[in-house]
Amino acid sequence: MAGGADYVLAVRSITSAMRAQKILERQGFHASIQRSTTTSPQGCGYTVRITGDLSAALSILQASEIEILEVRR
Repeated sequence: MAGGADYVLAVRSITSAMRAQKILERQGFHASIQRSTTTSPQGCGYTVRITGDLSAALSILQASEIEILEVRR
């Protein structure tokens, strides 16, 4: 999934971030884990930055039962 816009996906835990990164990379996305600059009351303070089709990435993560708390650009 080369090209496309960058998005930041907030997740509930570092474990969710690691799972999301692994799953998305297997599907051809560029994904990296980053420490969030702000910690959400619902989350752990980690995000997954992706490049590519947001809709496809969210569908893949939903099918893998990874909860996305917030999406930022």
